[in-house]
Amino acid sequence: MSEPGRGRVDLAVTVLCVLVGTLIGVLTPARRLVLTHALRSSVLAPVLLTQEAVARRTRLSARLAVLETERDSLARDLIEARQALEENARLREVLSLGPRPSDTLVAVELEPGRVPGGEDQTFLVRRGSDDGVRAPAGVFTARGLVGVLRSSTAHATRGQFWTHPDFRVSVRTATGTASGIVRAGDDPDQPMMILEGAPYQTDIPPGTVLYTSGLGGLYPPGIPVGTVRSVSAVESGWEKSYRVEPAVRPEQVDVALVWRRPAGP
Repeated sequence: MSEPGRGRVDLAVTVLCVLVGTLIGVLTPARRLVLTHALRSSVLAPVLLTQEAVARRTRLSARLAVLETERDSLARDLIEARQALEENARLREVLSLGPRPSDTLVAVELEPGRVPGGEDQTFLVRRGSDDGVRAPAGVFTARGLVGVLRSSTAHATRGQFWTHPDFRVSVRTATGTASGIVRAGDDPDQPMMILEGAPYQTDIPPGTVLYTSGLGGLYPPGIPVGTVRSVSAVESGWEKSYRVEPAVRPEQVDVALVWRRPAGP
């Protein structure tokens, strides 16, 4: 059974809604706007606040799910990294190479296109030399290469995404059978990379992952750069170039890692 008086309340609410709807229908647009604003700021205010709170909670729940996934991924990466470090230490001991020179990864937040006079191919890091962040240095995530730091001050550092026309990185395949230089593609509407300088005699099949070679000391070796998709151009008897799908797209990155190179050899 319904609660006493519930039917009368429902009837009153229905009549009120009909009256308000009729009133709004006969008002001029200006008066209708005033009435709408008055309702939103008075009678409907609790409802709107509740709706906003629910929407915010939904967004936070979705963000929490993403963060939990990233946490699990980072935990797996950390376990694998520890195993690799232990294996590396044992191998260096067998070869009498001594301890591996220490290097450090610094987590930074990227602010795209915030450099004065900059563009969406650049970014700003609000950490500088006083925080241990110095240019030049490679920038990457667990998924792959993001870009490079170009200049730094005491409290800020400027950098370029791989989409910048001046960006270059030395790469190799996992087997080391092919190497070359990767740069940004020429078509801004298709954010792809181009591998140049690959040996003419060596075919790199689609699906091959390219990694940083570590040459020059700017990037640590073994960071994923992209995946070969197709041949872009062929210079007979000399070299081939390939279209490469990037491992990381700049618009997907908020937080990244900066590599501080080892001080020793």
